[in-house]
Amino acid sequence: MKYLEIEENPFVDASLNLIPGLAGQVREMESSMKSVINSNSAPLILIVEDERLNIMMLQNLIESAGFDTVTARDLYYADEILKKYAVSLILLDVNLPDGNGIDWCAKIKKEQIYASVPVIFVTASDLPKEKVRGFDAGGVDYITKPYNPPEVLARVRTHLRLKLAYEKMQEQQLERLNKMHRSQRLLMPDEKFFSDARFAIATDPVVGFEGVLFDVKKSGSEVWDYLLAETDNLDIDSAVWKASLKTLFQEYSAVMHTPEQVIRLIHGSIRTVLSGHPKLTLVFVRLNRKYNVLSILNAGFPQALIQRKTGEIVDNFHSDVPSRFSPDPVLEIKNHKIGHNDRIFFCSGRIAKENVLSREPEWVRSSLSEVRPLPLHHAVKELRVRFTAHAGHSSTEGILLGIEV
Repeated sequence: MKYLEIEENPFVDASLNLIPGLAGQVREMESSMKSVINSNSAPLILIVEDERLNIMMLQNLIESAGFDTVTARDLYYADEILKKYAVSLILLDVNLPDGNGIDWCAKIKKEQIYASVPVIFVTASDLPKEKVRGFDAGGVDYITKPYNPPEVLARVRTHLRLKLAYEKMQEQQLERLNKMHRSQRLLMPDEKFFSDARFAIATDPVVGFEGVLFDVKKSGSEVWDYLLAETDNLDIDSAVWKASLKTLFQEYSAVMHTPEQVIRLIHGSIRTVLSGHPKLTLVFVRLNRKYNVLSILNAGFPQALIQRKTGEIVDNFHSDVPSRFSPDPVLEIKNHKIGHNDRIFFCSGRIAKENVLSREPEWVRSSLSEVRPLPLHHAVKELRVRFTAHAGHSSTEGILLGIEV
């Protein structure tokens, strides 16, 4: 009679070296582990079970169906395995020597990397209360002891197929988001190609410019026009209204037209596109860099934040004019004398929807003062983070534009 001598390791209990008759099975288990390390061709099933005979039965059953397996007899080694291997599914005993499987499942499910890994509980208990607790912890199924081999394989295969379908759906969604972001970005001017315009924009890197349009044009000698528009109604075909607005802005934006004339010309042409969708707001900015004159035509946007080179903030937080762009434009026009290196900031309504600009002007002044030493590009990003966090809503919402004289 032969005995197996092995070193203690995470996958095989060292006490097996004293058990007659199990040497062959244990050697097969270790051989299986080595094959797992060198192969990614089959899904890897983690079996967490403290009973040796149950481990061997489950392992032989699952490997006979073509899957790879790795085993742990307690939760400590289960954690170690998860750190080393990309596990496709977990068969998890509920009662283990060093803890409760349901509690361990709840713990690992808090980590994003394991969120989509199916956990099937294996237990002798058939109590509904325990099953509900397992599902609440993130488990997807239950297998009761004694095992029924065809049922075990059927459940494993079903949840692996569901996992694969879910991962493919995630990939498709991510690709759609990336395509949307790329297409939205193509409608936006790139700061690198408009260095004389001296502007910076900040938005969410994934959601990007959904619901928002920004454009810039040199409309005269040392005169730059900027347009920022937003809709709260994302049912509008984004590509249609953005392409229309961008085309009209590029056509009508010229020093032969006043800012008000530009907006009214745009409105007259685009209102058919916006039919039935009145929630479009915009702000038009004309900056004459030669004479340091800033003209702001506001059609429903939050007020501009003007910061002097010295750090002084122009008190521009309140407006008595209920401006809007559509359905009929009500426009607010303001002219400001500005100086070299003054900065002007515009945030979309979704960032300022909690009315933080008018409700907490001192906090806004403090934030502007703190980012003043930063280059414009970094200052805009930092302000956007602060505004969205302070308003208490998602950082994926809205856009912030900064212009430097």
